[in-house]
Amino acid sequence: MNKNYYSPIVIIGSGLSGLYLSLKLAEAGIPSLVLTKAPKAIQTNTWKAQGGIAAVSKPGDSIEAHIKDTLNTGNGLCNPDAVKRIIEQAPERIMDLQKWGVRFDDHVGKEGGHSFRRIFHFQDQTGAYIHRTLLDQVLKTPLIKLLNNAFVSKLIKNDSKIITGVEILNHPSHIQIQTKAVVLATGGCGKAFLYTSNWEGATGDGLTLGHQAGAELKNMEFIQFHPTCLYHPMARNTLITEALRGEGAFLINDEKVAFMKNYHQKADLAPRDIVSRSIKLEMKKSGAECVFLDATHLPDELWEHHFTGVFKNCQKFGINPKSEPIPVVPSAHYQCGGVEVDENQRTAISNLFAIGEVSESGLHGANRLASNSLLECVSTGHQAFESLQYLKSTKLEVSLPSKLTPSTETSSEISILWDEVRRCTWNYGGLMRSEKLLLKGLRRLELIKEDIEDTLSSLPHLTSAAQELINIHFVSTTILKAGLLREKSIGTHFRMDDPT
Repeated sequence: MNKNYYSPIVIIGSGLSGLYLSLKLAEAGIPSLVLTKAPKAIQTNTWKAQGGIAAVSKPGDSIEAHIKDTLNTGNGLCNPDAVKRIIEQAPERIMDLQKWGVRFDDHVGKEGGHSFRRIFHFQDQTGAYIHRTLLDQVLKTPLIKLLNNAFVSKLIKNDSKIITGVEILNHPSHIQIQTKAVVLATGGCGKAFLYTSNWEGATGDGLTLGHQAGAELKNMEFIQFHPTCLYHPMARNTLITEALRGEGAFLINDEKVAFMKNYHQKADLAPRDIVSRSIKLEMKKSGAECVFLDATHLPDELWEHHFTGVFKNCQKFGINPKSEPIPVVPSAHYQCGGVEVDENQRTAISNLFAIGEVSESGLHGANRLASNSLLECVSTGHQAFESLQYLKSTKLEVSLPSKLTPSTETSSEISILWDEVRRCTWNYGGLMRSEKLLLKGLRRLELIKEDIEDTLSSLPHLTSAAQELINIHFVSTTILKAGLLREKSIGTHFRMDDPT
């Protein structure tokens, strides 16, 4: 163990919320350390976000309308004060991004659940573009240090239960970094499911760290499934943006019949949970393995200027979306719940904060409104920045290890257990649940836990793959337990034994 590594603030995660917070802190003269477990900081869920970021800007629209749309989508479980606080600051957060070099398209989009056009975007690659732009700023900001291959396995607490540091997996021995504040910005947990739009490292690390430190997790039953991921045997995690439906694309079944009007008055612009379940029901009716998104009538201008990423991804798999419908299926996409925080992004544990998707900010309730996720990243990042002002007067120098050597080796046993956990979560805690399925899934997870413990006991040291296995098992168990406790269907949580 090392003795002297230190940073006044440690931010775990290099997605939008983490980068945004580090830049705001640097503007105030406060240094920070951003840790990413990945070899490259671009490996985040932010990088995969296509649609955009929601903020009121057009005549006729209003803050009140954006608030109403968010509350309606959240099915009564949003925190109204949090919704108001986050949405009111959205235009200002857009200006922050523009100040750092983000240039959105002139075209303002519309997505499901929104009453007006209010989606700021860059083509259909908004997340990657914003992330790349902010990362460029981070890399040339002396007050921000970025450390790759830094997988945090534990939060360190003193005898008074106050967070004082982090422990990072390293070979041959782990290292510790002392700090005055830890900010969880680790994103979501999509990899706990067999099918997901998330990046490979979305294993719920921040949820596990927060829970182990004593923070509360809230609303973990609410996992949003994106209705339209590309269905192809060679495609992995390929999202087909909801903005296509905002521009007029519509879903059809295997008989080429549009079906969403049978399920909701907003048809293809219904909230994502409804669209996802509708697709599942259509597939169940026909026995088909997918449905199709028909965008063949959209003008070439949209493909050339706004949906270039979707077009290229489809072409990569031999699909021409200008002339043929795109095969799609739902997949786990977004974690609406998370580590419970107050209005200042503080958890129940001293010196521990959470921002972005890993946090339960109160914005989403039972279901997330499209393009409110990137907004949550910057808004909660700003709120944490306001809360961390007290560190201006503390020791500000940063001392870091020059290099980390992660333990990346895995084994066939760990790979098999990974697959078992993910299949269990998908089969028993996926789009459509019941008491019987959830109980069966929890029993299965208990058996898998025994196998995990046996496998880990034979390892010479803890590896990244093993830690991620521990994390997804914890997350899967938490999701199924939360789903069992909530007996009524609401939002993304659909119980077949309570279908109303």
